[in-house]
Amino acid sequence: MKWFKKKSNQQEEVFKQAYIQEPPDFVINGEYDLYCIGANGKSLNQVYQEKMSERMQIMLEDPELVNKNSKLKVEFFNDPPLKMTLQQWVGDEVIKSSEVHDYTFQLPDEAGIYAYDILIEWEEGYESFAFVVKIS
Repeated sequence: MKWFKKKSNQQEEVFKQAYIQEPPDFVINGEYDLYCIGANGKSLNQVYQEKMSERMQIMLEDPELVNKNSKLKVEFFNDPPLKMTLQQWVGDEVIKSSEVHDYTFQLPDEAGIYAYDILIEWEEGYESFAFVVKIS
């Protein structure tokens, strides 16, 4: 979605306030976009001012169904970020964190429900995109 190209100036301003950069697409196995809930801010404290468990509550009730060994690719429309980190969450705790260099990562091969957050660092601040998958 090229939201900078929207015809309505008012809608464009709403999007510019909601995101630092145009939101990337999160593509599973090259087929479809993954639903994410975003947050942003100048600091990590601003990004994570809402508890992750509250942010992910709705997604935990209806997670995205994904096959084992699926790949998730993050596709940017503008310049790439300074840094991108994948975090696995349980409740309000990060249990695993790793920097992603090629904007692609492998989802688990074990069945279960997994909550993740992709933390993106830009010169202007941080964006966080949380999502939940159910591996079958």
